Amino acid sequence: MYSGSISVTPVPEPEAYAMLLAGLGLMGAVVRRRSMRKTS
Repeated sequence: MYSGSISVTPVPEPEAYAMLLAGLGLMGAVVRRRSMRKTS
């Protein structure tokens, strides 16, 4: 039987938003780079 407590935050922390935006920006850069390489 497990009797530990799990902390769940209902509102994401600012770090989560920062990582999400950083990931989206990185994916956008990769897509832009690939499309530029194809046309050249």
